[in-house]
Amino acid sequence: MMNRVHRYIVFLLAFCLAFAFMPGAALAEGEDFVYTVTEGTATVTGYAGTDADPAVPDTLGGCPVTGIAAGAFAGKAIESVTLPETVESVGDGAFSGCAALAQAVFWGPMPEFGDGVFAGSAPGFTLYRHDADDSWAGYSATGVGTFVGLTLKYQDGTTPDTVSVAPVSGGRLSEPEAPSRDGFAFTGWYRTADCAGTAFDFASDTVDGDITLFAGWELHSLGAPQGLSVAGVTYDSVRLRWNAVANADSYRVLRAVAAAGPYEEAGTVTDTEFDDRGLATGTSYYYKVQACHNGQTLPEALSGAIAATPRLSAPGSLKAASSRYDRIKLTWGAVPGANGYRIYRAASATGTYAQVGTVTGTAYENTGLATGVRYYYKVLAYRTVGANTVTGPLTGAVSAAPVFSAPGNLKAASVRYDSIKLTWNAVPGARYAVYRAASANGPYTRLVFTTSTSYTSTGSCDRENVLL
Repeated sequence: MMNRVHRYIVFLLAFCLAFAFMPGAALAEGEDFVYTVTEGTATVTGYAGTDADPAVPDTLGGCPVTGIAAGAFAGKAIESVTLPETVESVGDGAFSGCAALAQAVFWGPMPEFGDGVFAGSAPGFTLYRHDADDSWAGYSATGVGTFVGLTLKYQDGTTPDTVSVAPVSGGRLSEPEAPSRDGFAFTGWYRTADCAGTAFDFASDTVDGDITLFAGWELHSLGAPQGLSVAGVTYDSVRLRWNAVANADSYRVLRAVAAAGPYEEAGTVTDTEFDDRGLATGTSYYYKVQACHNGQTLPEALSGAIAATPRLSAPGSLKAASSRYDRIKLTWGAVPGANGYRIYRAASATGTYAQVGTVTGTAYENTGLATGVRYYYKVLAYRTVGANTVTGPLTGAVSAAPVFSAPGNLKAASVRYDSIKLTWNAVPGARYAVYRAASANGPYTRLVFTTSTSYTSTGSCDRENVLL
C-alpha cells in the first residue's frame, strides 16, 4: 500500500515539474493577462482582469509582448485598451464583441491586423496612434473588418500622413478632421491631386483597399507683391524684380504704355524676376505684378505700378591719343543696339562741348588741330527708332594733345676721319633739332635746326652720341 502511495506521489511531482517547464499559457501572480512565451517573446492569449481600461504591458514574464492572439479579448467588458509599441501583430477578432469598447490606443507604429479585430465594438469607436513627434492621430472605425491604409496629402508642403484605419460597415471611412491653412479655405478630400470633380463623400463613398486622399483648397487671401523695382534696362529690354508672396506659386507681369493703362499680360514666371524683351528704345513702359496660386488670383494680389524706359548705355573704355602733330584718335567699346555714335569736343573738361563728328564704327580721328594744344572729348551712342533718333548718355571726358612722333629709323655712319652722317625718316609737318653728347647719358648739346632728314656732324673724331 505504501509503495503504491509513493508511486502516486512521485508521478504527481514529475507531472508538476514537467508542466512548469512547458512553454504553454501562464497567468502570473497579480497580473490580468494570460500569455504564452515562444522563442523569447510573449503573446497575450486572454484577459482575466476586471479593469474596464486595461493597458497591455510591454513585457510579460520578462519577455517583450509582440502579439495579441486571435480572440484574446473577445466579448470582454472593456471600454478602452492601450497597446505598447512592442506589439507587432493583432490576430483575427482579437477584440471582437467588446460592445462597450470605445477606443484603442497604439504607442508607436500600427501593428499588422487580422480580420474583424474590433468587430462589434461601440458606435463611434476610435483608433488612436501616437506619432514620433509626440502628437496623436485619431480615426474612427465602427464594425471593423480588414484594415486599409489611408494616406492624407495636405498639399501645403507638409509631410503626408499615412495610417491604418478600418472602414465602417459597407466599406465607408469615417471622415478625418479637416485641416487648416493660412490664406485658404478647405473644400474637402479628393481622389486626385488636381482635386477635380466632387469631393470624397464619407457618408456614401466606399473603399475596398488602400486609398490616398488629397486636400482641396480654395484661395481665400493672397498678398500683393512688394518691393517691385527696375533691376536693369538695355536698349530693348527691362528687368523687374520683387519680393516673394506667401502661398504664391507664380506671378503675372502686366505692361502698359500709360500709367492708367490698359494693362496687358507681358508674361508669367514662377520666380521673382522677369525680363521683358523686344521693347522700343526710349519708350516709357508701366508695369504691375500680380501674385497667383494654381492659376487663381485675387484683386488684392496686384501690385502698384512702376515705370521703366529701355535706353542705350554710354560707350565704355573711351580713349584719346595723338595720332599726328595735328590729329587725335578716339576709340571706345561698342554699345548694343547702337546705330552710330556722336563725338563732342571742348577746350576744357568743364567747357561747352560741340559735336565734331558722327560715325557708325567705334573709332574717330579728329583732324586739323593745333600741335601741343589739349582737347577734351565725350561720346554718346544713338539709335534710330522709326522716324526718331534716340540717344544714350554721354561718356565721361577724356583728353589728348596732338604731338609730333619721334623720327624713325635714325642711323649714324662715318663718312671720313672727322665727320659722321645722320639719316632718319621724315615726320609729317616737322623740322628737326640735332643734339650731340660724348656719352649715352649726356649731357646733350643742340647742334642745329634743320628741315632735312639728314645731317653731317664734323670737327671731332671722338666717339659721339647723337640725339635727334
